[in-house]
Amino acid sequence: MTRDPDRTWAALEALAVRLLEHPKDLEPRDPIRRYGSLWRLWHYPPFAPQTTWTLLTPGRKAADGASPLVREVSWDRARDNERVFGSAGGEGVADPRPSVRLRDGVLPVAELQHLIEEGGGLAVPLVVFARVVGVEQDLFGLETFEVSPNVRVQWWGEGPTEWRHFIDWVGAVRAFVGRHLDQAG
Repeated sequence: MTRDPDRTWAALEALAVRLLEHPKDLEPRDPIRRYGSLWRLWHYPPFAPQTTWTLLTPGRKAADGASPLVREVSWDRARDNERVFGSAGGEGVADPRPSVRLRDGVLPVAELQHLIEEGGGLAVPLVVFARVVGVEQDLFGLETFEVSPNVRVQWWGEGPTEWRHFIDWVGAVRAFVGRHLDQAG
């Protein structure tokens, strides 16, 4: 029986996007089940693994003195695309699950608090007219969960000039979590 590679890809991609956007659905869940999401950042390069970082803060039921955490989820989109549409022509894809990698790390409270305060002082114009086309450019973004309504912003490449201070701050947050994930191994 021949499989439909387009249908296989659609299901695989939908699951991968869900996991990138909802990292608390991934095992192991126990280390983060008493945590709430603060921010989710993402970097989706066109030809490299797509990655999200969700910063988690201890909830009411977390142990006293629990440290904030970060959960990184990476999806190797190109690898999965090759598995589905590559040399086998999409037939017989043995494992239709996305190629996802997960890492967790502990974040120091003082540094995170400094970034929260710094980010809280930023103003970003919502209406800008960028003449940027996103074809084959990296997609970046930030989503907040601590305020109502939640905020979600994303940009292609270097982003709007008017957002430079904000984009640099998001880059500093990504570097911060990257350092602590690398220390965790």
